[in-house]
Amino acid sequence: MDLVSSEKRFGEAAAGDLFGPHLDYLSGRLNRGIYILANQYRGSGFRSIPLPSQGTPTDTRFQRGLISFKHAAEFASLGKIGYNSLLVSPQFGPRMRLACLVTEAILPATPRLGQNPCDGCGKCVEHCPAGALSTPDADQPYAINKFACASFRQGATACATCMRVCPVARN
Repeated sequence: MDLVSSEKRFGEAAAGDLFGPHLDYLSGRLNRGIYILANQYRGSGFRSIPLPSQGTPTDTRFQRGLISFKHAAEFASLGKIGYNSLLVSPQFGPRMRLACLVTEAILPATPRLGQNPCDGCGKCVEHCPAGALSTPDADQPYAINKFACASFRQGATACATCMRVCPVARN
């Protein structure tokens, strides 16, 4: 089985079949952490709402979550959004999972991230098997056809080509 190809032959296991349990495990650990943190903030008198990494409400008419975790993470200076429409950090590239904690606690500001780690090399655009990515206009950080991406991922049961080909933080 070719784990880096987005193509699946009849009868073969799909990459999503192999990576799904791994992602469920990682999401569970991440979710446990934000629930523990929310309880700590609540114990200190701050209202807090944990938003898990999977299963949050999505408006499927527009392929948009009610809260964009990647945009929240960008505002928190965890990275910048790259050509692949994913959050890209200098340390991990686009290979991250996110969960959110909405709280009224006052937290110290994080220094703003300077330059975008995504240098616009275009490898994600070039290799996108769904053709969902295109070179963005100068005033836009990315250009994606969300419906093409979602349809392809659903049909192929998984796709992470844009993450795989991204050269940021490949060490």
